[in-house]
Amino acid sequence: MSPRGGPLDLQQFGVTLLRYALVAILIYFGVFKFTLAEAQAIQPLVSTSPFMSWLYRVMDVEGVSRLIGVTELSIAALILIRPWRPLWSAVGSLAAAVMFLTRCYPGAPNLRET
Repeated sequence: MSPRGGPLDLQQFGVTLLRYALVAILIYFGVFKFTLAEAQAIQPLVSTSPFMSWLYRVMDVEGVSRLIGVTELSIAALILIRPWRPLWSAVGSLAAAVMFLTRCYPGAPNLRET
């Protein structure tokens, strides 16, 4: 931080706050993937996903949910280690972006209508 505390310091604070808020959200969502209720709740999304529906051919509902949970927790951990491993954190950030993009696809179920 500079002695003046100028706009760059505020911008850096905002970037850091958003980074660790994303980590908290990923941890929160990732932990819930280990519950039966969450496994059943995400089943309609995963089973209709062109990217992830094949998982149900090799695992059961809870196994798929746990795999997604481990992935989310791993991404959170990668983003979290930025002060020590910035390159690994960049990989985690890229993985988070890909994860969020794969959940938005044409034909995705609108759960508000069900």
